[in-house]
Amino acid sequence: FRTALGNEDVVSKVIHIAMEKEEGTLEPSVTALWALCLNNDAHQIIARSTGTIEFIIETLTTHSTPLSSKRVLLKALASICGNNYANQEVVRLHRSGMTA
Repeated sequence: FRTALGNEDVVSKVIHIAMEKEEGTLEPSVTALWALCLNNDAHQIIARSTGTIEFIIETLTTHSTPLSSKRVLLKALASICGNNYANQEVVRLHRSGMTA
């Protein structure tokens, strides 16, 4: 699958599916995003550049998001930010973040 589409296309396609927020697609697509970005710097950079971090934070802070989805979203956020200081800064500086 990755070879046929290329690295960026696979990640971009999964991100696009997640951001559509169609019923039944959020959790599977975010789970796929978690797997793609886990220990993969190139995919983590793609996720940051497409606004995925902001999307995940916004979805996490929405009260209508089910708890099961929040669990998957947190895993994906950890995967995207793991060992990537620039992505960690995006989370830290996000407007809905905590202040010291």
